[in-house]
Amino acid sequence: MTDSQANTMFKESPAELSQSAFVQRFGDIYEHSAWVAERSWAQGVNASHNQVSALAALMADVLSQASEQEQMQLIRAHPDLAGKAALQGELTDDSTDEQSSAGLDQCTAEELAHFQQLNDAYKARFDIPFIMAVRHSNRHQILAGFEERLQNEPAAEFARALAEINRIALFRLQTQAEPLYPRDMIGYGNQPPKVTWPGKARIAVQFVINYEEGAENCVLHGDKASEAFLSEIVGAQALPGVRHMNMESIYEYGSRVGFWRLHKLFTERKLPVTVFGVAMALERNPEAVAAMLSADWEIASHGYRWIDYQYMDEAEEKAHMLKAIEIHTRVTGQRPTGWYLGRCSPNTHRLVAEEGGFAYNADSYADDVPYWDADFGDKPQLIVPYTLDANDMRFASPQGFNAGDQFFNYLKDSFDTLHTEGLDTPRMMSIGLHCRLVGRPGRIAALARFLDYVQSFDDAWVARRIDIAEHWQLHHPAGN
Repeated sequence: MTDSQANTMFKESPAELSQSAFVQRFGDIYEHSAWVAERSWAQGVNASHNQVSALAALMADVLSQASEQEQMQLIRAHPDLAGKAALQGELTDDSTDEQSSAGLDQCTAEELAHFQQLNDAYKARFDIPFIMAVRHSNRHQILAGFEERLQNEPAAEFARALAEINRIALFRLQTQAEPLYPRDMIGYGNQPPKVTWPGKARIAVQFVINYEEGAENCVLHGDKASEAFLSEIVGAQALPGVRHMNMESIYEYGSRVGFWRLHKLFTERKLPVTVFGVAMALERNPEAVAAMLSADWEIASHGYRWIDYQYMDEAEEKAHMLKAIEIHTRVTGQRPTGWYLGRCSPNTHRLVAEEGGFAYNADSYADDVPYWDADFGDKPQLIVPYTLDANDMRFASPQGFNAGDQFFNYLKDSFDTLHTEGLDTPRMMSIGLHCRLVGRPGRIAALARFLDYVQSFDDAWVARRIDIAEHWQLHHPAGN
């Protein structure tokens, strides 16, 4: 939940309710403990409490003033997670919805046994049920929380239980607020962060090589039709049920020739690169993967397949994500820490956040510097935006680049503008490259000119995406 969500307004003003109506409406916010709502009313509810965060703070204050015995009774009123009450359908509606949102109603028999074991161990150590605000979490994160918190001291865990209860209350209050417009149209606004890049650079420059060849739509891969996107055949149509030999060979050029041309260009200049590697494609070319690793390039995950995920079933997309991580880890020797799907779905950002293992997500084009997104998962997600304009894909799109000079001039103009702005507000520039596109001899020269141009500046930091992410996490942590 973002701060803007917590600061939303109630649909109906709590201050305009009678005492009985207030207690009826908010008596279940704290599990089986209507006294919290009763005392909140007694302390005084006014127009300021029309804001979700204000009423949440008032109710949390009431809880903090309660006796330790009352606090203990409230804690013990909470059910076990994935426990007997859930299995027997005895949870309150709110608890049922919360546990379901975390997938606790979909546990395997082994997972249920694990939950029972941890519930018993937790109660034996602390004499209270394990409490966690599970909305926006998944059962794997919850199990990890169990294991971690079992190491705490009883006093610390008592305080943690109360904090989690207040967080649950905030989530429950939020369900009564006005629906939010889900897009952030403001961002940093007219006050972008005062970034300090290494070496006092005005601009961070980040080159991405998309490695997709061998993972595109193809009947050989079990797809219904051939690929139609980002090739020399602008406006190509997908051919259902048959191989498209021209399209296949265009993609093959990228892995056979274009990759090595780009590899030579960057390694000769000792410039760092991030590869957006599609797992299926990486698996098909161990020699290319070895060259990426030898050059110390970052290999971020570009998903399992180079296909359109827009309308894919959520469960299937999640399975693809987990498969991408497994293959990536096996063929590169380490799990990916960066994510960019590209042709993503409305579920992608949430799935990435819930998976929890990525240092950054690049499926955004919304800013010139990184930013934090707290809409999904149990912690803010770092977004390191990518680009579709400073990108060689425009060689393969209508009204794009027709020649290398156009590509060079666009990149140079973008760099110059951001570099000038960087005198006051340092910026980031991403450049997107594809082996089968800019890897052609008639285009690579323009890229070479731009690399040399960038290297002529002492105040331009050329970095891998993970380097930018780690720098941002250190100097601009979430919440600051």
